[in-house]
Amino acid sequence: PPPSPSPPSPPPSPPPSPPPPLSPLPLGATELPAEGRQVIHGGNSGAPLQLACLKPGAEDTVVAPWSWPGSSSVKFIAAQCCVVGVPGDAGCRRKVPGVSPDSAACVGGYPPDAGSALTYAQAAQRCAWQGRELGEEWSLCDRSCSGMGCSYNSNPVFTTLPCPAPPPSPPPPLPPPPKPPPPPPPPPP
Repeated sequence: PPPSPSPPSPPPSPPPSPPPPLSPLPLGATELPAEGRQVIHGGNSGAPLQLACLKPGAEDTVVAPWSWPGSSSVKFIAAQCCVVGVPGDAGCRRKVPGVSPDSAACVGGYPPDAGSALTYAQAAQRCAWQGRELGEEWSLCDRSCSGMGCSYNSNPVFTTLPCPAPPPSPPPPLPPPPKPPPPPPPPPP
């Protein structure tokens, strides 16, 4: 008998589905809290040098005062991210790993300008999204990340640092001292 024809090959498997879209951040995760958030000097390696305080109502802010020796102007605020729970420079992410050229890797643009300007909420969302893409948890930083690239040392940077509380109001002035009692009447003659 003639050989039987081989059964038809199964159809090729469909390509894998794309990953589901990222879920949005929880409501309020990127809002400016009542105490505000500091915008600091991106090149100050010591204690944070506050340049501005963003409070509710300043959600659209993308520039901050830039007053440094020899300069007094405003500059675009750079977005930089930090790996949650990783202290110091080891947690700083001004560049997205694996992206090239370097100028395209900068989280907040290189240099930050009108075309790459981000608000506080947009910067916070970019950090969260980029971290998820890399399987890490990223947020805005609580430090300057000085010297970590993208020329952000020459820009203000967003932070998660609360603005310092304003100094307490001075106490009200003291009341004037009491008037001395009137002199006694003269003795009778």
